[in-house]
Amino acid sequence: MQIEFRSVTCRIADRSIVEDLSFTLPSGQTLALVGPSGAGKTTLLRLINALRLPQEGEVLINGRSSAVWDPIDLRRQTGYVLQDGGLFPHMTVEQNIGLAPKLAGWRQDRIQARVTQLLEEVQLAPADFRHRYPRQLSGGQRQRVSLARALATEPPILLLDEPFSALDPVTRIDMQRLFQTLQRRHGQTTVLVTHDMREALRLGSLVGLLYEGRMEVLDAPAAFQSSGNPIVAAFLGEDA
Repeated sequence: MQIEFRSVTCRIADRSIVEDLSFTLPSGQTLALVGPSGAGKTTLLRLINALRLPQEGEVLINGRSSAVWDPIDLRRQTGYVLQDGGLFPHMTVEQNIGLAPKLAGWRQDRIQARVTQLLEEVQLAPADFRHRYPRQLSGGQRQRVSLARALATEPPILLLDEPFSALDPVTRIDMQRLFQTLQRRHGQTTVLVTHDMREALRLGSLVGLLYEGRMEVLDAPAAFQSSGNPIVAAFLGEDA
């Protein structure tokens, strides 16, 4: 699904969080979004799945305004991964991954088969992990389950809000490699929020710098690095 922002302004308590924002993310591409805290990155994610609606402009999902989508239907088209994983602590791994398919009315045998498939894809042995609870998992394992849950109904859009930032460096690199493998396999249109410039350049087919609610630069990784924009240069310098 293509995602398009057309002159989008979103205000919270009379403060503009994003302002006059316009860009297009083609279907199947990954936008790695960087920027300082408070720049509007998480708000941008929430505008995509209609958790917020713009006061001005339009967010178009597959050419259709988020304001006219049924919000439940739109969110069923969207997988979401949070920094802490967001797993339900009272549910097993299998129940967490199978929740969206269950709500979509899948048969139990189909849900179980999908859970098995996804656990194998995120490199967690189904027999060992499907009956565990989140408290019995490491941080990296929880994020693997969160990715599996986000992919459970094969949604065409994937939103990730700093999904790897709480992980140790070795686990983070492993998760980045896993993400790349899953992206090649499933091909969702993806927006990945990160504070790590190296991660953005590694994972994004496009890299965007959001600064004070505006998109300063949006380009392929190599062009982004050579843009000459002083704010980009500052971010690259911080991560050098």
